[in-house]
Amino acid sequence: MIKNGMRPVHPGEILFEEFMKPAEPSINANMLAKALEVPANRITAIIKGQRGITGDTAVRLATFFNTTAEFW
Repeated sequence: MIKNGMRPVHPGEILFEEFMKPAEPSINANMLAKALEVPANRITAIIKGQRGITGDTAVRLATFFNTTAEFW
């Protein structure tokens, strides 16, 4: 049950809405996958909320977006 009235947010939603969508130019799943050297279906599944973010992917995202692995 959600006590504060807010729904849980999947990291994939944050990835898409806060990092990929606002980028200039915007970044799609294939572009990000290529930059991270991971399969495109991994990024797509994360964005769709069908997959969590592994430690390896967190490190890659952190390096690319200048965040920390713990953020992801």
